[in-house]
Amino acid sequence: MFRILFKHMVFCLAGCLVLIMFSGCSTEQQLVEAAARGEVKAQYDLAIYYSQLEKPQKNKAFDWMKQAAICRYRPAMRKLARYYLTGYGTEVNYQNASKWIRRYLETYRSSEEALRIAQEILMGASSRQDLIAGFALYQMAVMYETQAARSTSEIARTAAKEIMLHACKAFNWMLNARNYVDAGKLLEFTEKCYREYGESFPAETAEQLNKMRRSFDSSFEN
Repeated sequence: MFRILFKHMVFCLAGCLVLIMFSGCSTEQQLVEAAARGEVKAQYDLAIYYSQLEKPQKNKAFDWMKQAAICRYRPAMRKLARYYLTGYGTEVNYQNASKWIRRYLETYRSSEEALRIAQEILMGASSRQDLIAGFALYQMAVMYETQAARSTSEIARTAAKEIMLHACKAFNWMLNARNYVDAGKLLEFTEKCYREYGESFPAETAEQLNKMRRSFDSSFEN
């Protein structure tokens, strides 16, 4: 009796394993078919499916996540920004990371998230375009805090301080490299941020900007 019961249990267990295996295949097949029809939620779910495999298929996850983001599925926009930020299934691209997270934040107005990702971008920035990508998010963080009557919050002050810190460094580097065009654009951007969100900036900002402006103007006299 025990032997019969044991065989029955083994048979049931094997059947369950087979069902699980075919269920997984069915899940992928169904998602692929729905995603190919243009169902945006299926495109997102398929990207997540590929990313969570025991051996993740990163390229497929990225491709389907991008497709869902292009269709303006907001969770996909956020995830795609993270893919670009970390180089998941693609090359690291801070400009695209900034672009997609800003599109996401147009609806989900999180100044905290804008600040956090700006900090990540500026830590790894290696070009003028990367700096612009980070500054755009810092500006967004200050703007959202100001619009919510929190212009002197920790988030707003941190974002404004970071703008000045990185702007001063980049500006001096550009002047030394005689890159006057980009130095001028950066100075104008920083001055504009200060005019619009002055309450968020450190007390010494006006003096710093005046010094940068004098340095810029005098560079043409030498």
